[in-house]
Amino acid sequence: MTTRIVVVGAGVAGYTAVEFLRKSPINKDIKILWIAPQQKFVYKPFLFDIVSNYKKLNEYIFPLENYCERFHIDFTEGTVTQFLPSENALILASGVRVNYEYLLIATGEERQIPQHLVSPNTLAFQTTKDIEIMLKYLDEQFAAGKKQLSLLRKPFLSLAMIANSLTSIEMLFALYNYTEMLRKKYDLRRNEINISYITAEKQFGGDIPLKLSDTLEQYGHDHDVDIYMHQVVTRIENNKVVLSSGTTLETNTILVEGESVLANLYKNATIKADEFGGIKVNNYLQLEDFYNIYACGSIINFYDWHKKEKAWHTFNTAQAQAKLAASNVVAEIRGRNKQAYKPQSGIELIPVNDQLSIGVYGDAVYFNSIMHYTRMFFATKYLWQLTMPES
Repeated sequence: MTTRIVVVGAGVAGYTAVEFLRKSPINKDIKILWIAPQQKFVYKPFLFDIVSNYKKLNEYIFPLENYCERFHIDFTEGTVTQFLPSENALILASGVRVNYEYLLIATGEERQIPQHLVSPNTLAFQTTKDIEIMLKYLDEQFAAGKKQLSLLRKPFLSLAMIANSLTSIEMLFALYNYTEMLRKKYDLRRNEINISYITAEKQFGGDIPLKLSDTLEQYGHDHDVDIYMHQVVTRIENNKVVLSSGTTLETNTILVEGESVLANLYKNATIKADEFGGIKVNNYLQLEDFYNIYACGSIINFYDWHKKEKAWHTFNTAQAQAKLAASNVVAEIRGRNKQAYKPQSGIELIPVNDQLSIGVYGDAVYFNSIMHYTRMFFATKYLWQLTMPES
């Protein structure tokens, strides 16, 4: 009898889970059903290049039609509007009911802008759509600034980024690169643009051989970017951002990463949230109340009880979680023992520009040009595997 396994989400976690299942020892005994809003894969590690204006977004969007047809994977374009875990069923926006024996949730997290950060000039930068809106907005601000600048040449654009993740550091670097490109395009001076980065984190990374926070602060010093570590925004009023330290920043644009929240879809299905706003899972990445449902990727905020800290949302983490979740589904079907998830120290590469990257491995932080080429090597290798799957 064929076992129906449904994977929801076509990001890196969703794709990795499908790829693992189709290569598993029981691939002839399972039927993979894949659900996502669009039948395409966005290679998010290259969002830095897109925001930096080195590449275009369509260069890193890959259609999945041929992949699914080649490996006999049923793909349904659509969104889930009802979740009935007690009935092992999903209801799509089209009204179609999808039944499953096992479900892997890899939809990615939802983020919400805290109420006290909401303003007419607040922009999110989570989804690719958010980023496109942000880049268009900045281009318009530079075009308007070019027309309105007086002979005094005062700053016309002040950006405040409020975030707490490794991804947001990458976005900060990319944002600087993009504003630098616009500055040259419109023949403006660097001191007419001000960028501030505000984070509640006390430090990123460990002490040996270098703290990532030190690297970030050095970058801010070298590029005239204001870095505010271990601070939160208490309120925004009259184009002013007030920090917990009492510092007040005058700004006309606020870029917010937002807080992780559990979507109403899951709340209505009586699925529990963890203390960080994601889906609550056990060490096997299963939902406690529904053992045939697994979650992976940024939809969960896994807490590492060994290190006493939350694991970062990274490309490598999403891959590792998806592989383990899919592996545990296979183990359960075969009657084998499941494996517990433990965050591993893997190298994370944070680009700085088109030549330099920061390499983070566990508590060690390195900063040199070799990291850039390492990043390109792994990215190209992964893209090749994605676009040219094995026969």
